[in-house]
Amino acid sequence: MGETSSSGGYLYGDCGELKSMRVLAGFLAFSLFIIVGAGLKPALHQNGAGPAPATAADAGPKPVLNTVNREFWTWYVQKMPPEDIKVRATCRGIGQNLYVFVNDVDWLRPVTQADVDRIIETFDRSTPTNPQKGIYQIATEAFGQPPDKDGDPKIYILISELGEFRGHHFDGFFRYLDQTNEKGSNQLDMLCVDAHDPASEYHLGVLAHEFQHLIHWRYDPEEEGWVNEALSELCMILCGYYTDKRHVETFLKHTDRPLVAPGHGATSYGACLLWATYIYDRLGLEFIGRWVREPGQGIKGFEDALKHTAVGAGFKPAPTFNSLFADWMVALYINDPGVQNGLYAYKSLSLPFGPFCEDVTSYPSEREGEVSGYGIDYIRFSLPASGGLSITAKGDSPGFLIEVIEPNKENPSLTRVSEHQGKEANILVDNHGSLHGEKEVVVAVTVLEATEKPVRYYLKATLEQ
Repeated sequence: MGETSSSGGYLYGDCGELKSMRVLAGFLAFSLFIIVGAGLKPALHQNGAGPAPATAADAGPKPVLNTVNREFWTWYVQKMPPEDIKVRATCRGIGQNLYVFVNDVDWLRPVTQADVDRIIETFDRSTPTNPQKGIYQIATEAFGQPPDKDGDPKIYILISELGEFRGHHFDGFFRYLDQTNEKGSNQLDMLCVDAHDPASEYHLGVLAHEFQHLIHWRYDPEEEGWVNEALSELCMILCGYYTDKRHVETFLKHTDRPLVAPGHGATSYGACLLWATYIYDRLGLEFIGRWVREPGQGIKGFEDALKHTAVGAGFKPAPTFNSLFADWMVALYINDPGVQNGLYAYKSLSLPFGPFCEDVTSYPSEREGEVSGYGIDYIRFSLPASGGLSITAKGDSPGFLIEVIEPNKENPSLTRVSEHQGKEANILVDNHGSLHGEKEVVVAVTVLEATEKPVRYYLKATLEQ
C-alpha cells in the first residue's frame, strides 16, 4: 500500500497484500472520438443509458452504431516498480454510471460481450446483496459520491490483462495519478480490472473494492492505507462479495498482524475486512459515511468521526477507537449474538472459525511473548472443575491491555468479560461450578498504541485451591 501520493495508486492482487506503487510516467491528454454513421459494424453495447425504453420488448442491452477506440495510460505490473504504458482499447458497453473499455488485444481472448454486459448489470442495477441496487448505488449511499475529474459523471472501467510478477497475480487497481494533471494522467475517473474472467464474483468484488478507493480519494486523498483498505473491504461486503474470505482465514490464524499498520505493505486484508465490518454492524451506515468524509487520518479521523455523528453523541460514555478495538478483540473469539445483546457478534458475515489460541493445560505456567500495537495474541487456559486460576500479567507498555473472556457453555448470556489495562495486572478467575466440570478462560492481549516493533509481555498462571 505504501505512502499516499498523487502519483500512484492502489494495486490489488493475490499476493496477500495490497500494494501502492509510486510511478513516474509521461503525460498525454486524450480526446474521446465517437464515430457515428450508418453501415458501421456495431462495436459498442449501450446498457441503461439514455431515455427509458418505450416498451418491454425494447428493454435490455442494445447494440448502437457507435465505435469508440482510444489509448489509455495504465500500468505494466509484470515488473516492479510498475511501468506506465499505453494500451489501445475499444468501448464495448455503456451503462447508466460507467463506460466499459476492453484492451483490444484481450477482446474475445478472453473477454466477451457477456462479460461486459454482466459488469454493467452489476455496477448499475443488481448485486448479491440487493437485486434492485448495483455497486454504484450501494457504494455511493454508504461512502459518498465519486470525484468528477473529466466533467463526465460516468466511471471508466478498463479491462486489460495485468499478468503476474514472480508468481503473484494482480486483479485490479485504482491509479490515482489519473485524478491529477500530472504527466501520465488519463485525467479520468477510472478503474482497471484484470481481463481474466472479469465478470466473475471475485472480480466484481474487486471492482467494488477499487470503487471505494476512487470515492475515498475525493474526500481524503491523504488517508492512511489501513483505513482506506478497511473501507474498501467493507464495500465488498456491503455489495455481497465475501470473496476475500481467504484473507480472513489467514488473519484468524495470525491475529498478531496489526490492524493499524505502519505502511501499506504491512496491512492485513483480513484484519481490515473484519474490523470495518464489525464497526459497520456496531455503529451503522451513518458513521461509515462520516468516517470516509472526515478530513483527519488514521485513528484521529476515526475519533473525529465519532465526535461528529449522532452515534458518538448517543452513548455515555461515547465509544472511542480503543474501546471499540477492545470489544472487537472479544467479538472475534465469542461471535455470539446471545452475549451482551450482540455486542460481541457479527451481523453481516460469518466467521469461518475462531482465532488461533495458544492452549495452556498444565500449571504453573509461565509465558513470555511479544505483541504488536493493535495486533492480538489469544491464550486459552483450561481450568479444573474446582478451584481458581490466578494470572499475573506484565507488559512493557502503558497501553498493555488484557481482555479476559469466560465463556459459559450452558448459558451464553452469562459469559463474562473483564478488562485490565496497564503495565501490570493480577487476575483471579473462579470456576463457578460449571456442569461441564472444566472451564476455559481466554486471555486476549494487545497494546493500544501503534508500535514500530512488538512489545514484550509476561504471563504467569497458577491454580488456586
